[in-house]
Parts: sequence; structure tokens; C-alpha cells
Amino acid sequence: MKPKHTMRGPKTFAEWVQIYEERDSDTEYVLSPSEKIVFDPMHGFFTYAFDAASRTILIPKMCGDGKHWRALIHKMVLAGQGIGIKGVLCCTKRNPQAYMRILGGKLTKLEVTYDFTSSKQHFLWFIFISLKDTKEGRDDGVSGGSAPATVDPAAAPQGGARQGGIE
Repeated sequence: MKPKHTMRGPKTFAEWVQIYEERDSDTEYVLSPSEKIVFDPMHGFFTYAFDAASRTILIPKMCGDGKHWRALIHKMVLAGQGIGIKGVLCCTKRNPQAYMRILGGKLTKLEVTYDFTSSKQHFLWFIFISLKDTKEGRDDGVSGGSAPATVDPAAAPQGGARQGGIE
């Protein structure tokens, strides 16, 4: 199904969440208790959490302009180096090559599940992005843009019982 919304122009947080869910009809927007949200009406949103065991910043959900977000994600990793952060781990159900072209990184894992109800396979790709692998340092004409807002997860819309991948 083709998304009903365009990715261009300012949108409310709820509109960006609707786009996120429409891009994969199998995904509902649900936050885990540790996820935080970064939102910009012009560029979409992403969620993140810190994983102490792997010393990474997890980015399970992203919708919007990855080129816009990569500068902030890069700064988050730089700031986290002092506490041992190694990089970012993103996951996606979509083409991982698209994320790697925009953000950099390397494929580290693939999970394959089978839905017996629909007889479909589902793929979940994991991409690790270290400071060495990031695309942030390259000059590609991407500007920093406006400052994003951090959304209070308690005030954000909640979906059903599933957590989706990055979109």
C-alpha cells in the first residue's frame, strides 16, 4: 500500500507517527519504557535508548529525513564516548542499504521470522554505526537545520502492543 502522506513539509508528531505506521502495515508505534523521542516538525522523529551491556545507543524507530538526523546522532555518540559509548545500533525492516548510504555503518545481524497467519517472512536488519563508519564527516551539502525538540514519551501517542523497526 502506498503511503497516504508526503514526507515534505511540517507535520505534527501524530502525523509523523501515522506515516511511520503506514510505511509498514505490520508496524505499530509503541515505545519501550527506556525510549526517548527526538522530534522536528519539518524532519520527522527518531527514538533512542542507551544499552549499557553493549555500550551503544539503540535507535529502534526513525521516520523522516535521515540526513537531517545524522548530525545529531553523531553528536550523541561523541558525547557518549566519555561514558564508553561505542556507536549506534539501528534496526530496520526496510532496505538496509538505504540507511547505510545515509548514515553509514555495517550490517551486523539479520533476524528472520515467519508469520504462519499470513505465510510471510519478515526480515529485521541490524546496522552498527561507529564514529569511524559514520557519514557525518562528509561534505554532502546537508545542513544542520533547525533544533529538534525532545518529546515527553508520556505525552506521545501510544499504539498497540508491538514495537516496530526504524522507518
